[in-house]
Amino acid sequence: MNRASGIDRAPLEIREELRALQKEEKYQEMALLYVRTLDNVSYQELMYLFEDSFEVPGDYVRVSEKDPNIIFWAGVSAQFLEVTSALCDAPGLESHPTTTLVYMVDGGMLNFPIVQKPPAKGYKKPHWLPVVFRKVPPK
Repeated sequence: MNRASGIDRAPLEIREELRALQKEEKYQEMALLYVRTLDNVSYQELMYLFEDSFEVPGDYVRVSEKDPNIIFWAGVSAQFLEVTSALCDAPGLESHPTTTLVYMVDGGMLNFPIVQKPPAKGYKKPHWLPVVFRKVPPK
């Protein structure tokens, strides 16, 4: 079974808008539209979204500001980190811890121990905290 790639994995109702943004190289806007439409979007899903737009694999890692040994995602390009940083700062969106099962289903896992209960002084070795991007629930 072949998997759809890039924008063809997105819901039909936003594919044309995603293609238009891709053509204009408005990748941050693509990411925002995708997450706001789907909700619960993993880094792996975003890698698929952009695989036809720019070089996604690389040597870069997104880590926690509080503990550099807590890894959110790894093995990506600088451009991918820059594009997805818009999600970290976007009003109405948040990153939310999820299970490894989400990443397993999405087709990508990291080979690090999973964050359980972070020690007060931080981890001594890298640990993975799987997260998804979600819409902030209305109050």
